[in-house]
Formats: sequence, C-alpha cells, structure tokens
Amino acid sequence: MKSNIKIVIVLISLLFGVRAISQDYFNRVIPFEFGAPNPAQLELVNENFIIPVIYFGSQSTLVEVSPTGEINYHHVNDFIFSFNPLNYTNGLLYSFAKDREQEKALKIGEFDENYDLVFQSEIETKGDYNFPSSSTVFQNALYFSFMYIDKGDKKMGLSKISLDGETEWVNYYFEDEDYSYPWNILPTSDGNLLLSYTLQYEEDKNNQQPFLMKVDTLGNVIWNSKPFDNFDSGIIKIAELSNGQYLMAYHADVWHEYDVLCCYDPWTPTLIWTDENGEILKENLYLIPHYDEIYITGIETGKGDYFFSYGMYTEDPSDPVELPDKYYGFITKHTNEGDTIWTKKYQHPEFTNHGITHYINDIVELDNGDIAAMGSITPLGERPEIWLFKVDNNGCFDSDNCDDDVQIITSIESTIEVEKQITLYPNPTTGDVSIDGMQDYEIDRIIVYDMIGKEVFFNTSKVRMISLSHLPSGSYIIHVLMKNGNIKKGKIVLTHN
Repeated sequence: MKSNIKIVIVLISLLFGVRAISQDYFNRVIPFEFGAPNPAQLELVNENFIIPVIYFGSQSTLVEVSPTGEINYHHVNDFIFSFNPLNYTNGLLYSFAKDREQEKALKIGEFDENYDLVFQSEIETKGDYNFPSSSTVFQNALYFSFMYIDKGDKKMGLSKISLDGETEWVNYYFEDEDYSYPWNILPTSDGNLLLSYTLQYEEDKNNQQPFLMKVDTLGNVIWNSKPFDNFDSGIIKIAELSNGQYLMAYHADVWHEYDVLCCYDPWTPTLIWTDENGEILKENLYLIPHYDEIYITGIETGKGDYFFSYGMYTEDPSDPVELPDKYYGFITKHTNEGDTIWTKKYQHPEFTNHGITHYINDIVELDNGDIAAMGSITPLGERPEIWLFKVDNNGCFDSDNCDDDVQIITSIESTIEVEKQITLYPNPTTGDVSIDGMQDYEIDRIIVYDMIGKEVFFNTSKVRMISLSHLPSGSYIIHVLMKNGNIKKGKIVLTHN
C-alpha cells in the first residue's frame, strides 16, 4: 500500500524560513507532518533532491524537493530504509530496507521515475535476525552489507544483487568471532569494494577495533587491514581520494595523550590515510578550541583533489551555567593531504537560540562545485525538522553570508610518515631549537603554529636554528617548507624554568 501526497509550496520566508540570499542558494526547513523524521541520506536525481526518511512505525517516506521548492512526499509501507539506502543508476532508483515486523526481512526495492515501488526482493541470510547496514551500486549490480545474529552473536555479511532483483551471492565473514559489525561500503577505482567494520574480542564490549577490508566483486577477501588504534565509538566513515589513497574517519579515544586531554575533547575525530593495500600512511586528529566538541557524520570525496568532512559542531558558551551549548552544522573542505581549504558552520536563521541542535547528515557536491547539504534541526523539547540548504564552492550563501568560520584544524603531527619528519632538539627546550633532517640550502621558510593552528613564528633566514624564547610555555608544531615543495614537520615542547 503506497500513497503519494504532493504539496506545492511557494518559497516565502515565513513558511520556509529562507534567508534573503540569492536565487541559487537557500536555507530551508522541509515540512514533515507524518512523524519525528530521521533523514538518512541526500541523493540527486534528475536535478531534484531526494531524502529517504525513517520514522516510528512500519512506513518510510521519500521526500522529493525540486530546485524551486516544490515538494513531493512518497510513502511506502513495510519498507524501513537502512543507513545509506539509496542508489541511483541507469535512470532508476534502488533502495535497501527491512520490514520491522519480521525478524529476517532484508529487502531491496526499485522505484520508477514517479517513485512508485516497482518491485521488492528479499535477501535470505543466515541467523535468527538480520539488519541492513550500507549499500552501493557498482558495475550494474547492487551490493549490500548487513548484520545478522547467530546464537546471540552479531556477525557481518555481504550480498550481491542484480538490478532485476536476483541474488547472485551472499557471503559471511569472521564467523568464528564473537562480534563483527559492518559499517560503510564503497566501490574502488581498481574495480573492487572497500568495507569498514569493527571486531570485538573475547566478549569484551569495550575492546572493539576498527578495520578496513577490500573484497573483489565475488566477495573474496583481497586483504584485511591491521586494526586501527584508539577506537571509541561511532560509524566508521570511508572514502577513496583522487590520488588512490583510502581515507577513514572515526572517533578516537585519546585520553592517554596529554596534549589532547588538556585542551581538546578526548573523544575527538581522527582521519587515517592508507595506501591501496590498507597500510597506514598517516593519522590526523581534529583539534578545536578548548571545551568545544565536534562530531563527524561523514566524509565525502570531492570532484577534484580534495574531500569534505561534515557533521555537528558544539560551541561551549562563555557562561555554561546560564546558557546551554550552541549547536551548528559544519562542513570542512580539505586538500587530499588533510589541510583545511575552508571550514564553515551553519544554522537555520529561525533556529539560532542556544540548545537547538543543527546536524548535517549528508552532502552532495554538484557539477559546478556548489554543495547541497541535508540534516536535521531539533528545537528544545520538540521533534526534529528536516533541514536542507545549498551553498557555493566556498561554502557561502553569498558574499554577505560567508563569515561563519569555525576554528577547526587537523593536527599536523604524524608519527607514521617518518621520512617526512624532522628532528628537533633539545626537546623540551627553554627557547633555542635546532632542526635536523635537511640542509640549510633546502629550506625555503620555517613556520611555527600553536596547538590551535595559529601562526606564532615565521622565519625566512633559511637556517636550522630558531629561538622560541619569546613564546609562552606549551607545545608547538614546526613546519619547515622545503624549496622542492615538501613540508617537514615536528612537535616541540617549550618550557620556561
């Protein structure tokens, strides 16, 4: 049973809360009167924005929003969308879902151009219960990762389905382990599939570790990465960069690192780069002002040599007794190496009070570089609202609405890229710092940053000794920019006795 409700809405600021910006860029709340919405993904289909929405009960909804603001709601019963459920290919839209009324009821569905459900196919799996995880379309086939429960233990599997709904294979992994859980799946440029997952050892629920796994299109394992350290919680996000490296993001437990514990959230997001074989190249932590927090919902490869991270930024008020935190959606554009190109925070203009959460769930980069972002807004004590906005390639609504910068940097220290590091001594130092790892003639300039990314020293004398005695005690990151374009980096601790 499926019904379509079409609502044409004139774009007036009173109803939509549109900021008085340009015709191309907007900041909207999407009306949703059918329940407390949990928007799962943003997909671009025929220039329209498609948002799959999950809410209480056995019904899901596809929200279709045109560039001019026309909205269609397409409901489907007994078809609860998964995380990252939609895949658009060959002019058709496919979705991964589950029937909540059944213990084992993984489904795929095909929607036509009117978003009517053309067919449904069930995926048979092992176990007493199954649940959908993520999906992707690749080489005219659909791939779905899922969790199933076998004798009380969570296990992970992967299936391949043809575009006409026929199951080609279902594979299972780590069947001898007590716990495994799949997160994201994506196709790779070398014709394979990359998955992120967690394993848990010896029934220790506090000892989950994240991994990457590459499989071929038959589901055969090509390699499993070594476990990545300091995993705390959350979804493990993955992307493939334009240079062929793989990128993963998760929230790390860094309580043991004093420089983070003293100044930043000890469950801070971390970015990890690997090569095509899953070997770690480097790791960067997100560093933000003291007491603020950041949560990464996802990472997305851009259309050039860059990527995006996005999610929620929590700003700690100056008077936390009188005021609750202030919540923003944020988007950061990074170079492939992780340096920040720009970073912006966003709110809807009608929901700017403290305590109202703004959360970006997904973004789409358009062909011209513009960015559409989808998320949710939750006023205090009220149900969530669906949030959709569009900005230009600089993250701006227009030149008059481009000042909402966020102080976010990724840490510049990397203990992995040993060949790019320098030796600093003495370390700790009381002021003078000698730099080893290059010759004087190789140096172009030296820049020193504090731990929130502010430049505090600049030297073009091209010598391997600098003095930091004028700076306050603390930790600093030293960049040595080489004439060949490379950057060598190191960390120094300055202490005044």
